[in-house]
Amino acid sequence: MQLFPNPANQEIRVLIQSEVDQEADVEVFSLLGKSIFKAHYAVKGTQEFMINSGNWPTGIYVFHLRTRTHQIARQIEIIHN
Repeated sequence: MQLFPNPANQEIRVLIQSEVDQEADVEVFSLLGKSIFKAHYAVKGTQEFMINSGNWPTGIYVFHLRTRTHQIARQIEIIHN
């Protein structure tokens, strides 16, 4: 899973790659552990998704990706000018 840009402002691009077709759950947490976003995606090969982060407070967030075979966590910073 790739997240960009990092830091982000109004939206985050999420790139997920899988060698097999599978379901993926994405959940985003604040550093205090509060879940602020959840989504379920069908991933076939390489998929790109956009997430609106314009209403999230400035801060650092942790993205969790779960599939049938993997779990991945990545951090991203949101900065609003």
